[in-house]
Amino acid sequence: LQITQVRDGEAARAGMQVNDVILGVDGKRISTGDEFMTALKTATGTIELSVFVPSTGKMEVKTMKVVDGQIGLSLKVVPIATD
Repeated sequence: LQITQVRDGEAARAGMQVNDVILGVDGKRISTGDEFMTALKTATGTIELSVFVPSTGKMEVKTMKVVDGQIGLSLKVVPIATD
């Protein structure tokens, strides 16, 4: 899931940026917007996102608080190579 917009909120405070790619939530791989939204809606407290950061070419784990099922992101589904 590629980030298309970062609004003021938890994601911005955690350093998330446009074009970062979310690959997992709390150690579980996700590939659809529905999986991501379910993870946010069922989260209590904080979540850890496994994120690929294209600007550095590195994987990072970002921790943030979920507020009312939201963290302040807009996303789009992008195909990810698995080789």
